[in-house]
Amino acid sequence: MKNKKIQTGKIFGKAAKETGFKGSGVTRYIEFPNYWLLVNHQKSFYSIHFYANVGLIYKELVD
Repeated sequence: MKNKKIQTGKIFGKAAKETGFKGSGVTRYIEFPNYWLLVNHQKSFYSIHFYANVGLIYKELVD
């Protein structure tokens, strides 16, 4: 059997969807009454590692 390359983007997308995040691609979100919770998958250019960036966008600041 050949070694399969781990595709962290697919794993991230599946985990995000299962935990209630909406969206597609590398950035997902959950909307709350006053803010959006964002998670972003960032693949390392140099290795198999990746980063999970997390952020909040307060709706009051973008109105």
